[in-house]
Amino acid sequence: MFLKITRTKRGKMVYMHAMIVESYRDGKTVRQRVLKNIGPVKTEEDLARAKALLENLKKGEKLVSLDEITFDRVKEFGILHASLKLWERFGLKEAVEKVFQKKRNGFSVFDALFLLATSRLYNPSSDLETYDWIRNKAHYPAGNLQLHHLYRTLDLLVEKKDELEKSIFERLKVRAGMKVDIVFYDLTSTYFEGDGPDSAMYGYSRDKRPDRKQVVIGLVLCDGFPITHKVWPGNTADKSTLKEAVADLKQKFQIGRTVFVADRGLIVETNLEELESSDYDYIIATRRRRDNFVRDLITQETEEEARVVKEDGKRRYVLCFNRETQESEKRRLVKIRDESGKKLEEIKRAVDGRKKSRHGIDRLVEKTLKKSGTRFFKWDFSDKVFSYSLRKDSWDYENAIAGKFLLVTNTTGFGPEETMKSYKDLKRIEQTFRELKDIINLRPVNHSSSVRVEGHVFVCVLSVLTRRLMSKSLLDTNEIIRELADVKVVECDIGNERHQFLTRLSNKQKEIFGKLGIELPTKCP
Repeated sequence: MFLKITRTKRGKMVYMHAMIVESYRDGKTVRQRVLKNIGPVKTEEDLARAKALLENLKKGEKLVSLDEITFDRVKEFGILHASLKLWERFGLKEAVEKVFQKKRNGFSVFDALFLLATSRLYNPSSDLETYDWIRNKAHYPAGNLQLHHLYRTLDLLVEKKDELEKSIFERLKVRAGMKVDIVFYDLTSTYFEGDGPDSAMYGYSRDKRPDRKQVVIGLVLCDGFPITHKVWPGNTADKSTLKEAVADLKQKFQIGRTVFVADRGLIVETNLEELESSDYDYIIATRRRRDNFVRDLITQETEEEARVVKEDGKRRYVLCFNRETQESEKRRLVKIRDESGKKLEEIKRAVDGRKKSRHGIDRLVEKTLKKSGTRFFKWDFSDKVFSYSLRKDSWDYENAIAGKFLLVTNTTGFGPEETMKSYKDLKRIEQTFRELKDIINLRPVNHSSSVRVEGHVFVCVLSVLTRRLMSKSLLDTNEIIRELADVKVVECDIGNERHQFLTRLSNKQKEIFGKLGIELPTKCP
């Protein structure tokens, strides 16, 4: 086998062509046959490339021409690979396999659950579309996984929810160094386009869709990780959910003394007593309105960012204040007042002199001004004349509490400033809800069974948990997802053989794998 260079002269130009040939004997005659046509040789680089191809061929490597290659599919790999390595390192895979090891379901529950959760990091969709993604777009050995296995996985998730959450929690404490001294608790809701499951009911909508049935979702965060959640019927009152959340922390996770941080919807006396009897410290925001006790404390003048304004036994009330927020809120109040006044003038011009019922006028004003405007104005309609005036007490109160909020706490180790900071950290759970809804796409929920809805929520929570594991790298999670989504596996046919190739990694992608602590994938697994 050797490199043969042919030369063809045309006019004053000499053209060279390279090919790899081998000699063979045909009877007594020695002949040559071409193994590979390499092509024109115009430069020293072309000659060097031809020699390199010859050496590769001598080593047993197969050389092919481009017309022998047929590209078939490009499959997702980067996020799948990173997520799987993180699930293995931080114990999620081990936890799932341990919980479901005694189940004989004819399929891998881990594979089904992992793919359901990871698919939402790529392109959130229905379970049917996820199944198509698994079969045709994901580079993952899913075996005999079928669509009904995905539905069965949702059922099993709910059946083993407590055991799985506890198993994951124990591993995160050890492998992720999760701190359990402060936990955050809050609620959100998600609505249905149709009737939804039996648990779908009308209630207070955090999505501003009171016209849709919904379910309520409670979430507990520990060191930024979602460790447990609960799905309630859509008409469940915020304050009634706390008892179950506290029971979970105490019984399921054996979390002893810790600081429980929650928002103002939970502040009722029975909830504070529940936390105190469970030996939990707490930091909870009070309602800013409709409470005379709070009114007297929150309207106090202050220039301090945080100070204790009342002590009642073990309970302390901390008044928090921010000058910039105060100025911003006061500007907003003026805007609401002025715009509402203009709308009331338009209503007056439209209804004066006409026969209208008081009920109809009330509905018109409430619909036009919304809740924020009706808080500041009172109105009347008598003798076909519409009149209105500013509610001075409401106006003065809203200006007095601008830039302020009041916390109640029984913590002994936190000063006022640390108490305020811990409460402000509650925004991490608000960020988690935004991820669930805007990135993981909790909605639409395409299930009519309450159990399947709960399973769907669990899958979405596990997707957020995977994002949290990525964020430990101190990189922006959205950037990680965006970059790793471009790491693909290309499937192609070369002649009669099937091959798979990993796309070339960019420097940024290499950096991300490095900071995630994941060995670079150098070839297609």
